[in-house]
Amino acid sequence: MNRFKKSINIAALLLATSFMAGCDSGVASDTHAAAEARKHADAIKGNAATSSACALLTREEAHKALGTKVSKGKPSGPMGSACQWESTRDENRFIQVQLVPARYWEDRHAVKGYRRLEGIGQKAYVVPELGDWLVAVQTQKDAVFVSLPQKGTSEADAIELAKIVVERLK
Repeated sequence: MNRFKKSINIAALLLATSFMAGCDSGVASDTHAAAEARKHADAIKGNAATSSACALLTREEAHKALGTKVSKGKPSGPMGSACQWESTRDENRFIQVQLVPARYWEDRHAVKGYRRLEGIGQKAYVVPELGDWLVAVQTQKDAVFVSLPQKGTSEADAIELAKIVVERLK
């Protein structure tokens, strides 16, 4: 191949590669997002011993926070992203911890009773919601939602539980 044709072919290849790299940025981020979602899904599949959300709280800690004996943590929530510890006396009384990628963080500042928290994660708040205390914490990589019933517990109990969970993410 003569030098001129070789130079043209190389220039065309470089131009095509640059063009594809520019067009591929959405695909790469989609691929990264899909890989991240798979990683989280893989981490939370299975029983409580292998579920990442279930590994963030011990049965004893759940028992202490709820004030009653609890069952072993069971994966729950969308795609198993959460873990639930139910009272052995009342299945409607439970603690739930949900762990999702940080991009799913949601701030419920418009909800009555909302209170921003300092000193836990990058952002955090507590809010009374549907008879539960909900503490939400955003870290660099994750969003964590900790929920426990208002009846028989306090806002401080919910915050303390969230601190335990967030500490385990480090």
